[in-house]
Amino acid sequence: MSLQMKKRVFVSSFLLVPLALYAMFVLYPTFKLFQLSFTDWNGLDGAKWIGLDNYREVVQSREVWVSLRNNLIYFLTGLVGVAFSLFLAVLLTGKLRFAKGFRSIVFAPFILNATAVSFMFGFLYETESGAINVALRALGLGFLEQRWLSDASVVNVSLALIVVWKTVGFYMVILIATLQSIPEDLYEAAVIDGAGKWQSFRFITLPCISDIVKLSVFLVFTGSVQTFEQPFLLTGQGGPGYASMTFALYSVHEAFQFSRYGLASAMAVVLIAIVLVVQLTQHILVREKGDNHEDFK
Repeated sequence: MSLQMKKRVFVSSFLLVPLALYAMFVLYPTFKLFQLSFTDWNGLDGAKWIGLDNYREVVQSREVWVSLRNNLIYFLTGLVGVAFSLFLAVLLTGKLRFAKGFRSIVFAPFILNATAVSFMFGFLYETESGAINVALRALGLGFLEQRWLSDASVVNVSLALIVVWKTVGFYMVILIATLQSIPEDLYEAAVIDGAGKWQSFRFITLPCISDIVKLSVFLVFTGSVQTFEQPFLLTGQGGPGYASMTFALYSVHEAFQFSRYGLASAMAVVLIAIVLVVQLTQHILVREKGDNHEDFK
């Protein structure tokens, strides 16, 4: 065996194990997921082939559309969180005293366990003895009290704010890293040309960080459509009624409470398709921007 062949065999032997694990834990489960999405299976008896019936039910189900609407609330609230993260990133990148300490404080919630954070906010959101309503009464703002987790009109925003509180530090950190990579020469030239802070932010900062902002928006989207812990732990699995039911929670609900694994698999496939479409759209937008830059050059 030649030296070149030995090198190939040596490298291939190292790749064999991770490829086998990838096929076992990713490719095969994905294939089975697609297969089960065309069946009616209760988890015990044999799976019965029913074609596209599960997908028709997903499209026609009122509960599915309610859950997607709730996911949209998470997404829109998450966008507000990204905007706040950008504000903090710009503020803490400047010459502010104790900036590093503030960064650590804001980032700290991101490393906390999601279950612990949910239960902590559960105590804050309690109607009678929760810290939020108690503080509102103490400040003479009792008219602002809410049933944060049992009122269908506010429950999704209440739960989405938990996610924002936990993730705002993460987006702040990646935005700070991007802001610090912008050459200072650009800002110095802008000042010489008479640009103010807003003009510098609009024409220098935003264009330089636009790709990271788009990435943050995509991460917010994927996180919002996969939201599970907060409604599962705090609202009795999507209560009141289906008011806080999310798409991921509803699919788990159908699978493990009603043993409709075929329908749950179809919902998972739909979720994968939604994420792929959004990712493809983002990729096209970013590529078009790069092509435009090349044309400009």
